[in-house]
Amino acid sequence: MEFKTTYSLYEEKVLEMLRQYPTLSKDKDKRVEFKHDCIEKLIQVSRQQLNIKLKRARRYYGELEKALREAGLPYLYMEAVTEEPLLVGSSDGLGYLLFEVGVSWDTVLDLPVIRGSAVKGAMRSLVHHYALGPLNMKEKEAAAVEKALFGSTGKDGSAGPLIFFDAYPVKASRLLEEDIVNPHYGRAGEGPRTELDVEPVPVPHLVVPEDVVFGFVVAVVGDRLGAALPKIEEATSYKLEGGGLLAFLLGAVMHAGLGGRSLKGYGSLRPTSVVRWEDAGR
Repeated sequence: MEFKTTYSLYEEKVLEMLRQYPTLSKDKDKRVEFKHDCIEKLIQVSRQQLNIKLKRARRYYGELEKALREAGLPYLYMEAVTEEPLLVGSSDGLGYLLFEVGVSWDTVLDLPVIRGSAVKGAMRSLVHHYALGPLNMKEKEAAAVEKALFGSTGKDGSAGPLIFFDAYPVKASRLLEEDIVNPHYGRAGEGPRTELDVEPVPVPHLVVPEDVVFGFVVAVVGDRLGAALPKIEEATSYKLEGGGLLAFLLGAVMHAGLGGRSLKGYGSLRPTSVVRWEDAGR
């Protein structure tokens, strides 16, 4: 197979599906065969020049870290490996128009990507529940911690001190694998009356497999990060100044899971021994 990017092949397959739609919509077997063929070819193409693509991602992180140091911004770099299949960007990513389930994809690096906004959202949710739960904070106190870390919206809103960058694979033997989801019921009022009437229809799609190592970078702007430290430190056994706080929170987010189906055996990552905190002379 001639070299092409994963996303360009995906676009070709979408056009092919549209051309064949009259036939595929009427023939279930051909539709299933077409989808499996698309998945197989997308997995195959994603493996082409894999080492070169991973090398580009590592170079990107090197340049990003250099830029942050020159800008005088403290930052945390951490690597984490997928322990479960990862499903991010399921509502609009690579494969969505073919399989109704997508994977977030960077078309320039030709690699799966975990958007920084997704990491920030997961961390904000975790901090909120952590503050109201184990830390036993009042709602007002919890809101103050959230604001100190992530900023706030509205008329009197302000930007938070944390910048979350997109996460890319830096080590992997493969980038995609096939998975399925089994919808058991139809629309409201049209489903089976009992479990004996269930006829699951497997829906094949793509996921990022286990054992893919992603790099994560979180930078700090300003000096307001310390405002969130005292209460969080009360619930931990070690000092969380600067990088310790970010490593603690990021590790907790990875353990809880990123992306879709995180309560059903997807999305969990395990931090590796590669952790760097650069305080930029502060």
